[in-house]
Amino acid sequence: MTLTRLFVLTTLALALVGGATFYAFFASSERTILARSAERREAVASRVEARTDAELGVAVKAVDDIDRAIHFGSIRTDDADAVEARLFSEVLDHPTLSDVALTHAGAGGLEWQTSVFRRSIDDSGEIWTRRIRREGAELIAEVRRRP
Repeated sequence: MTLTRLFVLTTLALALVGGATFYAFFASSERTILARSAERREAVASRVEARTDAELGVAVKAVDDIDRAIHFGSIRTDDADAVEARLFSEVLDHPTLSDVALTHAGAGGLEWQTSVFRRSIDDSGEIWTRRIRREGAELIAEVRRRP
């Protein structure tokens, strides 16, 4: 074997070993990157799910609180002013709650409806009340900004 052949074979062997090492490193890096991406995606999805559940939980809690108050008689559903005060309290106590409404219906249909809502989503957003009541055959609506 000549020195030239030895040099060429050694160079080819080194190139083959270097290429195989680079390929193994690249494949391993790809698997690691994909695994970490999946972990991060799952972590972000879990955080989004937790925040969504918490935000939806606010509305569920508000409805449950109002329902419990009606059930135990701390709100009289025939007193629109008391209902409005409670709805206002719920919206005021839960800054992410956009609105809450209660409709009182009798045998003849709608008697009145009270809605308390935010005009915007920021914490300093004004809170408004809309009351709809029946007067004879007509429905009268009144909208006012809460102080």
